[in-house]
Amino acid sequence: MCPVTTETADRRPPDAAWTFTLLVLLNLANYIDRQSLSALLPLVNAELGLSDTQGGQLGSLFLVSYMFAGLLLGNRLDALRPWRTLGITCIFWSTVAGAGAFAPDFTFLATTRLLLGVAEAVYVSIAPVLVALLYPEHRRTRMLSVFSLAIPVGSAMGFALGGVLGEAVGWRVSLMITGFGSIPLGLLALRMAEPESRPAAASERHPLLSSIARLMRDSRYRAVALGGAAATFTLGAYALWLPTDLVRRFSLPVGTAGILSGGVIAGMSLVGTLAGGLAAERLERKSPWAIYWIPAAGLLMGAFAALPYFFVQSIIPALAALAVSVLLIFVHVGPTQRAILNRSPEGFAAMAFAFNVFFIHAAGDVWSQPLTGWLSDRAVSAGQTPAGALRDALFWVGVPALFAGSFFFFRGGQIERLENRPPALSGG
Repeated sequence: MCPVTTETADRRPPDAAWTFTLLVLLNLANYIDRQSLSALLPLVNAELGLSDTQGGQLGSLFLVSYMFAGLLLGNRLDALRPWRTLGITCIFWSTVAGAGAFAPDFTFLATTRLLLGVAEAVYVSIAPVLVALLYPEHRRTRMLSVFSLAIPVGSAMGFALGGVLGEAVGWRVSLMITGFGSIPLGLLALRMAEPESRPAAASERHPLLSSIARLMRDSRYRAVALGGAAATFTLGAYALWLPTDLVRRFSLPVGTAGILSGGVIAGMSLVGTLAGGLAAERLERKSPWAIYWIPAAGLLMGAFAALPYFFVQSIIPALAALAVSVLLIFVHVGPTQRAILNRSPEGFAAMAFAFNVFFIHAAGDVWSQPLTGWLSDRAVSAGQTPAGALRDALFWVGVPALFAGSFFFFRGGQIERLENRPPALSGG
């Protein structure tokens, strides 16, 4: 197996900075549209009369369509014109995200989340490949990490914009602003020139199931997928329920809860993502297994760091503990993308990313978000307060998964280290 290669990999096109900037902006819009509903969930639940279980299902339905669309379409994406595809899907996801503002009930809103997942799945499968084509081999880990900063920053902006706008003008107008506002970026993407060099579309010659089997036969790819799924299990629960938890436990206004949730995610996960990518880039030259062991250490320490959030009564030390935990969890992002590129057969890069997206959600937050809501509802039915019920649900859903993820990444590093062990000297 080999990483993505192109004939022009060692030279950066003159417009690489502008092209990279547009990709980052698209990634920001992607996560703003995805996460703004989390900050608005207390308002949505109140107006539409939704239970915590239904609130969790809104997140889960998005993820179901997101992961299945990525899997089914990813087998064909390498053969498409990437910029035209990105432009069309951005316009589509912006339209359906804004359309959620007109939801009269749970079914309508759930349908918009299903459609949003389809469009965004296409983007996240193609965009990392375009980033890799822009930069030479020795800069890809760093640039993929910078590109991935849009995950925490966009999520934070979604929380903050959703919360502030929701409190000021209501959740419906907030969804229209955060949703329809991304359409201009899609129009810009349609005007971009297609790359001259692209990986061969090997997936055209292989059926979907055989492509997946080829990827999953690689033990390190499996380790990355399992470790990423465990991290996503935890982060998905936090991302959907953190604003609601702050409102219930600490009696914060929706706008304040959105800003604080966004601040924790933006500040700490931004640092964690960048630090993880830079550390992996520096260490993997001498120790290739570092791109597995850095995430392993991050998830393990993140599990312990999160504990005070669930047990202290003051908001400042609680958020400080969660911030440290989020920083450590997000260390895995850059090294994980690098590992996927390293383990992708030539011409299978988009498919490798698409299936990874499918797997981490299928085994991760597609379950953790509704499970958190279900556990919370069951605890309330048993007599616990809504605040205590949601807190306990988040703890039991989020913390154990981090220990499991650390084990999977560590195992991947062990396999990588064994393969790169120098041969023993023969006696004579």
